[in-house]
Amino acid sequence: MKNVDFWKPKLIRAVQELYQVSKTDLVEQDVNCKIQFDEEENNQG
Repeated sequence: MKNVDFWKPKLIRAVQELYQVSKTDLVEQDVNCKIQFDEEENNQG
């Protein structure tokens, strides 16, 4: 069982890092989409 105790924190940290990365990626994509949309609106207006 020592193996599990050794790997568990590493797994948790890896998952957290992946989650953080995907979260920031999603936020950036969202912002980029909004900026593009705003620019298109301005060009039409």
